[in-house]
Amino acid sequence: MWQPAYFTIPIDWSKGKLMDAVPHYIERFVAQREKEGWRLISRFHVNLIGKPEPNEPDRMRYRMWANFERAPITQTIEVPDSEKLIRRLIKKYGAKVRG
Repeated sequence: MWQPAYFTIPIDWSKGKLMDAVPHYIERFVAQREKEGWRLISRFHVNLIGKPEPNEPDRMRYRMWANFERAPITQTIEVPDSEKLIRRLIKKYGAKVRG
């Protein structure tokens, strides 16, 4: 799943200084997503055409994108012995019934 992130820098930074700062913002973005259970699976894209930040006129806003995936979450629940309820859970959630 492609996910965006934004970062801002002072408006007077040169492109060289921006390029030096980009790896830091990428690391922060990926680290935050990894804390949330996501894993980076493909390349990264940074849009180097900034826009003025509306709330802070002395800063430029840039967007970056990365493709992440999340491992499926397995939950185990106790279900009363009701055939109707079990069929409903299987249909709605793809549940598996163990023994």
